Amino acid sequence: MLEKKLTIREISLFFFPLMLNVQFMSVSHSFINAALARQQDPITALAAFSNQAITIAMVRGRKSLAATWLFVLLVAVYVAVLLAVLAWTPVGDWVLYRFLGVEEKVAVEVQAVLAILIPLPFITGARGLLQGL
Repeated sequence: MLEKKLTIREISLFFFPLMLNVQFMSVSHSFINAALARQQDPITALAAFSNQAITIAMVRGRKSLAATWLFVLLVAVYVAVLLAVLAWTPVGDWVLYRFLGVEEKVAVEVQAVLAILIPLPFITGARGLLQGL
């Protein structure tokens, strides 16, 4: 069986929207942060938006940096525990099978992916905090 080779044009047409998505996300954060900074209570508004903004708004020294790290760690633990519960406990089975109505074949794969994602809250939390420094 002969397979058609992909052309540069076809590859570009596939990846161009993905590239635009990344660019729009980068640019949109600047606009959102600018708008939030002009609110009545900009510190709270920025802190509610992201942990990068929390860093910018709240960290003023070593003590506040340690407190911010602790906050990011606690949020990451909370999200990671939720992912673990969905991946490895009967609660996850109930949510997938009964609440969402997912087929068993799909649910098994979803739970495997959820298990892989458990470290992600720690990585994204640290990234966001460090980007704000």
